[in-house]
Amino acid sequence: MPYLAVLGVVAGAAAALASLSSGVVPVVAAGGIAGGTLLAVSLRRLTPPRYLSAQPGLAATILSRSLLTCCFFAGDAYVPYAIVTVRHAPTALAALALTASTLTWTAGSWVQARYIARYGPRRLVRPGECLVATGLGVMCVVLLPSVPPALGIVAWAIAGGGIGTAYAPLSVTTLDRAAAGEEGRATSALQLCDVLGQALGTGVAGSIVAATAAGIGHGPGVALTFSFGIVVALTAVIVGARLPGQLTGSTADHPR
Repeated sequence: MPYLAVLGVVAGAAAALASLSSGVVPVVAAGGIAGGTLLAVSLRRLTPPRYLSAQPGLAATILSRSLLTCCFFAGDAYVPYAIVTVRHAPTALAALALTASTLTWTAGSWVQARYIARYGPRRLVRPGECLVATGLGVMCVVLLPSVPPALGIVAWAIAGGGIGTAYAPLSVTTLDRAAAGEEGRATSALQLCDVLGQALGTGVAGSIVAATAAGIGHGPGVALTFSFGIVVALTAVIVGARLPGQLTGSTADHPR
């Protein structure tokens, strides 16, 4: 067990997020650089070679999972906030938006399970990431006073369908591309980057909202949060070009 690398990931992520939450520019710069460097160096021990440079195959697959969860959960954490606090809509409307995303996530998973062997992971993951970016973009529109807040239900249903289509193929591809006897190490790296993406996404989103609440206000701050998610989602689409076009192992015959 590479304990130092594990501690380095925890300490690096914590330092970067804590510095972002400080709101002091020199602290943000110094803490972000120091924490990000420690995080990147530590991840090298826990992920496939050239993970951060998105080497085609396994490394690009695991990096895609990090980016996917980062962009989706950065937005997901603030969908209710946008609908209830910014647009002053009923809480039930925010609940419907989250419920819609859950249902479409399930539908997207159903679709990928039946078509991944035919079309391959790349043709499912990249469109799914585009749908997440689209959902985040529509949520930015929902923040406008002239737009019905109920549009948030449609927006987050689109994003839910996107992550449903893209999420599971990355797990299947990880098992498919892992070397014989290295499946456990590969799936551990996938789970680590999955959770890390969620933590960084929600952490950065929270820092943006907190830093802008007293200045430009709640609405623009949440818009910046959704915009951050869009940038990450588009980065994921670019990285997705390095995903395998087809599965090669037994998982191609038994999609999960």
